[in-house]
Amino acid sequence: MQKVIEIFRTREELDKLVNLPNPRYKSGIRNRGILAVLSYGGLRTGELLNLKVSDIKKKDCAVKVDNAKGNTSRLVYVPSYLFHYIDEWKEIRPKSKYLFCSRYGKKLLNGYIQKMVKRYAKKVDPNKDIHPHCLRHSITTIWLKEGRNIRGIQKQLGHKNLNTTMIYLDYFDDERKKDFTKDKSDVLDKIELLEKELIDLKVSL
Repeated sequence: MQKVIEIFRTREELDKLVNLPNPRYKSGIRNRGILAVLSYGGLRTGELLNLKVSDIKKKDCAVKVDNAKGNTSRLVYVPSYLFHYIDEWKEIRPKSKYLFCSRYGKKLLNGYIQKMVKRYAKKVDPNKDIHPHCLRHSITTIWLKEGRNIRGIQKQLGHKNLNTTMIYLDYFDDERKKDFTKDKSDVLDKIELLEKELIDLKVSL
């Protein structure tokens, strides 16, 4: 089994992350949109950086991803509330070829996204080393936990091979351990109670 990277395991953690940037600043509004797309859509950093305004399909609740890994295109379906963050940014963004850009309309650098995500992720959980790709792993694990169809998840992520998507199941090893061991103390308590009831029954007889 390959090494499992650190992730956020709940939607509450992702929600907290997305809302950390200060909306009083234009960069804060933009970064909320960036974090929302990464956290709720599971896009790769390169895919996010290449997004155009025309790729946002609000009526379809989808984001069109072009120039993705493997030179393929796909529709990534997202929750409607993601567009709240995108619409806020679209109202104030400078003219640019790219949806998410600098204040001068230039394409953002991968390094900026890396540092920005790490900075805000530390405020959610200072013990985790979270980078942008971890958010892709995070939402995928949450989808699986919620019972989403794995073939659908494969299409969302743009994986050609289902085996690549299956790797995300490794995150459930810790939860599987808890599922099979968490009731140990409860079982012992029940056994002790049954034994006591048997002793009381013998005495009464």
